[in-house]
Amino acid sequence: MAARLSAGDALVLFAEGTSSGGTRVEPFRSSLLGGVREAIRRAGGEGSIPVQPLAIAYRGYRGIPMDRWRRPLYAWFGDMELIPHLGPVLADGVIEVELVFGTAVDYAQSTDRKRLARVLEREVAGLLREAMTGRASARAEEAG
Repeated sequence: MAARLSAGDALVLFAEGTSSGGTRVEPFRSSLLGGVREAIRRAGGEGSIPVQPLAIAYRGYRGIPMDRWRRPLYAWFGDMELIPHLGPVLADGVIEVELVFGTAVDYAQSTDRKRLARVLEREVAGLLREAMTGRASARAEEAG
């Protein structure tokens, strides 16, 4: 990770270290942010690297809202193999998936990765909750 970040590449990282059935956010693993710190160390400890929180919300199925019992049929999680899972999903028709981006956070050498992981976890959980319910959180209402 550090080598790719140092080369200027963007990476997608599931900070949970796993994935769920699409209805909740699992605890973030702060150790997965270690590559960011290492990339900054390789750059002499200067500068920062933006970390962009993102929630993936499975919202609709064939034009109607997706309920919590149907969502795990489409989410890819646990020890599922991708190809056997993907075939029925693609054959089943149109599903609505929303990608919700939060506010990017600059990760610097002095950043506490454990604290940042907790902040990002709360951010992603809030984004997912907002996307699933269609209701803005108090955080979003204060910003607006």
